Amino acid sequence: MTQALHRVVPLRGTTLLADWLAAFTGLVVSQGLGAIVLIVVARHVTPVEFSRYLSCYTLTGLLCIFPNYGLETWLLAQGVTTRSELVSLWYGAVRLRLRLLMLWCAGMIALSAFLPSDTFPLSILLPTVFGVGCDSLILISYSALRSVGWHRYVTVLQSLVVLGLLGVSLVLPFDPDYIVKFSIGRTLVSMSAAVLVTILTRAWLGHSSVIPVANLLRTARAFFLSDLAVTVYLKADLAIVSLALGSSGVAIYGPALHLVNLSFLVPNALYLVVMPAQTRVYTETGTFGWIGYIQIVLQAIVGVILSGALYWLGQPIVQSVFGSAYETVVLVLGWLFPIPFLKSLNFGLALLLTTGQFQWWRATVQTICAIFNVVANLIVVIPLGVTGVSVVYVLSEVVLLVGYTLGVWQWWLKKSSHIGR
Repeated sequence: MTQALHRVVPLRGTTLLADWLAAFTGLVVSQGLGAIVLIVVARHVTPVEFSRYLSCYTLTGLLCIFPNYGLETWLLAQGVTTRSELVSLWYGAVRLRLRLLMLWCAGMIALSAFLPSDTFPLSILLPTVFGVGCDSLILISYSALRSVGWHRYVTVLQSLVVLGLLGVSLVLPFDPDYIVKFSIGRTLVSMSAAVLVTILTRAWLGHSSVIPVANLLRTARAFFLSDLAVTVYLKADLAIVSLALGSSGVAIYGPALHLVNLSFLVPNALYLVVMPAQTRVYTETGTFGWIGYIQIVLQAIVGVILSGALYWLGQPIVQSVFGSAYETVVLVLGWLFPIPFLKSLNFGLALLLTTGQFQWWRATVQTICAIFNVVANLIVVIPLGVTGVSVVYVLSEVVLLVGYTLGVWQWWLKKSSHIGR
C-alpha cells in the first residue's frame, strides 16, 4: 500500500497565500542576502575584479544547465499523490544528476584551458565550478520538498545556506586576494549545504524504489530543452558581453542585470507554489480551474509594480547599493525596466502551458527565443555595446510572451474542439 503524502497541496486561497509567503520569504532571504553578499564583495574589490567573478559565475551557471537536465521543473510538474512515488522520483533524479555533474566538472576543467585568463582566471573559475555543481544538487531536494508542500522547510534551509555565505564574506580579510578567497569560501559553503540538505531530505521523505535513469532521460527531455533555452536567453548576454567587451563591459551591464533578475523573486515564488497544485487540478479535471487564471492576474499586477519601481527608483537604488563608481549602470536600467512586467506574465503563461501538457510547445518557443537572443546579441554587441544588448533582452521577453500566448490559444482551441465532439 502506498503511503499518502504528508499534505497534498490544497486549493484554498488562504493556504496558497501562506505557501506563497513562505516561498517568497525563502527566495527573498536567499537572493536578498545573496545580493548583500555581492554588494560586500563589490565594495571591497575593484570593478575589474568583481567583473571577473561575475564572468566566471555566469559562464559556469550557463553551462551547468546540461547536468541540471531540467529535473527541478520536471519533478514539480509530476503532480505526485503518494510519498513513495515522490521518493522514487527524487532518488532517481539525484542519481542522474550526480552522474551528469561528474562528466560536467571534467568538461569544465578541460574548457578552462581555452578561456581568456584575464576574464576567467583559474583561481576563481575552478572553485566556482565545484560550488555551482553543489548548488545544482541542492535544487533537486528543494523541488522534492516543494512537491509535498513543505515550502517552509525549504525557506529555513535556504536561509541557513545564505547566512553561511554572508558569514564567509564578512569574516575574510579584505586583502588583494579577497576575491579568490571568497570564491573558495563560497564553494565550501555549497559543499556543506549539499550534504546537509540531501541527508535531511532523505530523512524526512524516507526510502523507496528508484526510477530507472533511462526513464528519467526520456521523460525529462522536454524540461531539459526548456531549461536550456531559459539559461541561454537569461545568461548568454552577460557571457557575450564578457567575451566581446571584456571586464569593462561586464562592470556596466553585470550589476544592472543582477538588479533586474533580482526582481523575479515575487513571480518566481508564485510559480513554485502554484505549479504542484495546478498540476493536480489539471490531472483531475482537465481544466486549469480558478487557480490557473487568478495567478495570471496576480502575475500581471506584480509585474506592473516591479517595473514601475525599477523605472522610478533605479538611480537611488544603484547609488545606495553599488556606489558612485557604478553610475553608468543607471543608463542600462533605463532600457531594462519593462522586463519585470514581461517576465511576470511569462511566468504565468508558462505555468499554464506546462500543467496543460503543452511543455513541448513551451520548449519550442523558448528555443526560438534563445536562438534570437544569441544571434541578435552577437550582431549588436560590438557596434551598440551594452545598450544594444539591453534592447535585445527586452525583445527576447516580447518574443517569449507572443509565443506563450499563442500556445495557450492553441490549447484552448484544442480543448474546445475536443469538447465539441
